[in-house]
Parts: sequence; C-alpha cells; structure tokens
Amino acid sequence: MDNKENRQAGREEFNNSRTSHKKRNFFVAVLLTLVVLAAIVWSPMFALKQVEIKGQTSLTEDEIFRIMGVYRGESLVLIQPDESARLLMQDLRIAQASVQRVFPAGLVVQLRERVPVAVVACDYGYLGIDEEGRVVSAGRIWKTQDVPFIAGREYHDLYIGDVLQDDELKGLLYYLAQLDTEQRTRLDKVSIDSDGYATAYVVGSVEIRIGKLERLDEKVRLTQDFLAELKTAKHPIEYIDLNFTSPFIKFR
Repeated sequence: MDNKENRQAGREEFNNSRTSHKKRNFFVAVLLTLVVLAAIVWSPMFALKQVEIKGQTSLTEDEIFRIMGVYRGESLVLIQPDESARLLMQDLRIAQASVQRVFPAGLVVQLRERVPVAVVACDYGYLGIDEEGRVVSAGRIWKTQDVPFIAGREYHDLYIGDVLQDDELKGLLYYLAQLDTEQRTRLDKVSIDSDGYATAYVVGSVEIRIGKLERLDEKVRLTQDFLAELKTAKHPIEYIDLNFTSPFIKFR
C-alpha cells in the first residue's frame, strides 16, 4: 500500500513539475514575444519619415498632421490608417480621405478637399458652396472671381457647414463641379429662370445656354470644348445653345 501511495505521489509530483515547466515556458514565450514586438514598434527603422500627401490645395502638411494626430518620428506600427482617415473627414474642409501605411517608414495620405464651385448671396453677404450645396466659406464681401456667382438666388440663416436645401440647384452645381478650376474662373455668373432653364455667362458677355438641367455630362463636355475653342475664335460669338443635339453657335 505504501508503494502504491509513493508511486501516486511521485506521478503527481512529476505532473505538477511538467505543468509548472509548461507555465514557465509559456510566460517566457509571451515575454519574448512582447520584447520582440516592442523592439519592432520602437525601432528607428519603423519611425515615420516619409509622407506623401495627394490632393491637398489649401491645407498645409502641418495642419494635416495635426488633424490626424500623428507626427514625424512616431512609430508607423502605431498609426491606424482608418482612424486617421476618419479624423480627417471630420474636418469640414475635407470631403474624402484615405491613409495608407508604406513600410518601413512611409505614409500616403489621399485627400479631396471641399472647394466652392459657386457663390450665392445671403442675408449678410455671400456664401461659397461646394458641389453638394454645403457652405464652405462666408463673408460680407465677395472677394475673388474664382467661381461663378449664381444670380437670382438669396439664402437666409445659413452658415459654414450648413447645406442649401434647394433641389433646383443640384444639377447646376453638378455641372459646375465637372469643370476644372480654370474653366470655372472664366464663368462670371450663372442663372436659372422660372422655367428651369440655366444660362452661364462667360467673362466678356458670351452666353452658354445650358437649358434644362439634363444630359449634363454631355453638356459639360460641350462646354469644355467651347471654352477651349473660344480662346482662339476669329469672330465674336454671342452665344452657344447646348439644347440641340448639335450645339448652335450665334455670331455677333
């Protein structure tokens, strides 16, 4: 009986020793893993050094870093691209953003900023609105001729961040947004009459009769071609009418 008890006690001691050994090995493995991870995270090799920012027009690199909450020299491993992009899009000036890590020490930030495509009158001055109808700038004075003025409209109680609730303008804003910056600069103003016909006025009094806000992609392409040809036109032009399948041009 004593021999059986001794053998049982021996087995229990052996099993306890094995269990203890396994636990030590497990903790050692965890510790080594943490040490390796820490070495990787804080390694100078993975410190943020190179940043490529695409699409910015007005925001500085320092502003973009501040919005994301990152800094040069920070471990690239600790930067969360999705969170950085979310923080960027919380800023009113940014419409879309994506952030991508490029190991070992790079970051690529792709932005699409909100820019005004038109100016409208308001009860205290003027509002710059983007393609969604969102107010992105406001002031008492219309300072620059960077974007066309939408005539015949005045809005009240709107401030930066608000969105114009005007369905009739959606098509017109889409049309303007498809033009590039230089082309929009050449448009002095645009208007929509009571029948829903839109007209754009090129600086120099040439009319672009857009008509009903339909077939807009086609009309955008025709407008782009017309503005390019207008630079070298040999005869004064009064207007171009885009309502027809083949645009009609009237000379003065």
